[in-house]
Amino acid sequence: MTCKKRILGILAAVTICLVAAVPVLAGETRPLKLLFATDLHFISPALTDNGEYFTRLVTGSDGKLMLKSSELLDCFLDAVLEEAPDALVLGGDLTFNGARRSHEDLAAKLETLTDAGIPVLALSGNHDINTPNAASFSRDSFTRVSSVDADAFFAIYHGLGYDDALSTDSASGSYIYAPGGGLRILMLDVNSRSVNQVPGASFAWIGEQLEEAEEAGDRVLAVSHQNLFVHNLLFSDGYQIRNASALEIFYRQHGVICNLSGHMHLQHSILEDVPVPEIVTSALSVWPCHYAVLTWDGESLSYETKKLDVSGWAGAQGLTDPELLDFPAYAADFFHHSTITSLTGQLAQADLDEGQKSEMIRTACAVNDAVFSGEVFDPEEYAEGFSLLERQTDTLYPLYLYSVKEDLPKDFNRAVF
Repeated sequence: MTCKKRILGILAAVTICLVAAVPVLAGETRPLKLLFATDLHFISPALTDNGEYFTRLVTGSDGKLMLKSSELLDCFLDAVLEEAPDALVLGGDLTFNGARRSHEDLAAKLETLTDAGIPVLALSGNHDINTPNAASFSRDSFTRVSSVDADAFFAIYHGLGYDDALSTDSASGSYIYAPGGGLRILMLDVNSRSVNQVPGASFAWIGEQLEEAEEAGDRVLAVSHQNLFVHNLLFSDGYQIRNASALEIFYRQHGVICNLSGHMHLQHSILEDVPVPEIVTSALSVWPCHYAVLTWDGESLSYETKKLDVSGWAGAQGLTDPELLDFPAYAADFFHHSTITSLTGQLAQADLDEGQKSEMIRTACAVNDAVFSGEVFDPEEYAEGFSLLERQTDTLYPLYLYSVKEDLPKDFNRAVF
């Protein structure tokens, strides 16, 4: 651990102790502060040299900033120490490809938070357990390495939520945690013992935990990696929990506040006309590198995203990497690259002039920016490109635009329950 991190850890621990020691007036409670992040997709530096093969693999993929994986994690850990929350909740896909070394190194880094008095609640995602693609990367090749099974995952992360749980589910890795303030957090595991579904034997345990919370006068915040609802027509199979409808019944009957999830790598929410609201937080490892701050005052829960300030962190660390020092530009360019490459290839044979192709690429990048950041998109500025893209029936873009069109004018980065 660096000297700065030791100092930050000590300060965070002192802050937590001082806040806990501040007396509250009768009938008043101190608001509870939680941080939520998902889809870290961390890869241990021991498993990659960021060489030719790995660079080609991640540059042509889905925008995960894997070439800066270690720096992103270190920046995030420092941000958590400065935020000094009552708990950090992690929503799965902790690692890039489930390699044991990545899990071990990540758990060791997260212990810097628990050492500072900040509880961490871990949850597995579909990239974390029994993954056949676990590998190390060197120069122009890769080598298969060991992943982890469910038991090994729990052994590595036992100190990050599981040991301090009120109760754990014997049929899965689900557990329930009480941070205080009349709130309980249900960490729903649908990946360790099953494939994107709640094991049948888990429903009795879930029901018991929700009933016990009700009897104690506590509210429940649910967390899952995959989604409770379909948020987009193109993100359904493999994204929604397979037996989500049964889960919805339990959540509605017992007044679950909302469900936090990830997996889609985009920022979205469904808050109305559903049994329980759900917010999908975009991936920490993908531009714009969101994490969420939640505040519980005993009656209502507020949610708001923050962007990880990598440039500010890099400057404070004295780093000289220009991509880190101007991280917003680097991350946005990296994110746009896959869109530009894909669309350019699909339009290669289209009867369009270069000006039209350029406007379509500009529009496609702007649409993806809005969808993945959850920020408002102004269609007027991109009317020509939008119209051109809608006419490219040989591509998936007309369907994609249709699937997101109603959401583009909306901001999905804040809510109150």
